Amino acid sequence: MKLIYQALFDYFCFGKKFLVYNMVSRNIKSKYDRSFIGLGWTLLSPMMLALIYYIVFKKIMHVQMEHYLAFILSGVLPWAFFSQCVMEGMDSIVGNAGLVSKIPIPLQALTFVNALTNLITLSASIPILVIISASQGIPLGWHTLLVFYFYIVLFLVAYGLALVLSIGLVLFRDLRHVMTLLMQIWFFGTPVVYSFAMIPEQYRIVIHLNPVADAISGLHTIFTDGVTPGIKTLAVSGIWALIFTLVGIAFMRKRFLGILEKL
Repeated sequence: MKLIYQALFDYFCFGKKFLVYNMVSRNIKSKYDRSFIGLGWTLLSPMMLALIYYIVFKKIMHVQMEHYLAFILSGVLPWAFFSQCVMEGMDSIVGNAGLVSKIPIPLQALTFVNALTNLITLSASIPILVIISASQGIPLGWHTLLVFYFYIVLFLVAYGLALVLSIGLVLFRDLRHVMTLLMQIWFFGTPVVYSFAMIPEQYRIVIHLNPVADAISGLHTIFTDGVTPGIKTLAVSGIWALIFTLVGIAFMRKRFLGILEKL
């Protein structure tokens, strides 16, 4: 039990709270310094992308789905967060090689800070989703609070994956280009702009093997159907979060050894 506690303590940087707070503050300030819109710029890009998808699929291709604007937004915004977390987190060690060579800082803190910064940004999307859903007449009750559960699931999956990739990038610099391509494929393999109902029954098991599919499907259920996601959706997404947390901890404890010498 003590080993588990220590692993989680190190993985989530509980012993470096002051460092994490200052690095997150620095990231947010550097991103939005002297910006008129500020945090809005991070949300504006995925929102514009969601609007384009809405026009293409709903207005041009005439997709028959109620509340499609809320559906698109509740998929594109969390996907944009996940994608950004993974791609930026992958570069967290290599991109800060000068810093880690001078200051004794836990390498996982760099990836954790990046994921936490993006999670704060993602949280700003909740009022937007609530307003859009409410304006379309979708009932929002206590089940809306489950949005935090699914956001944390996406955070844990993204953090664990980014941590593994950040180590991989130190050893294999082409990984950045490989992941750029894979993330594009992953997007279309995830029910972001389409629903589970559109997938033939025999292929749905494949979608469940996608670590973020159930989390995004759960967000669709909350903001499009106005009901509580099913137990299966909650359980599968939670299991994926646990798996990636364990994988991240394993890599943190074993693969960081000697990694600084390879930077």
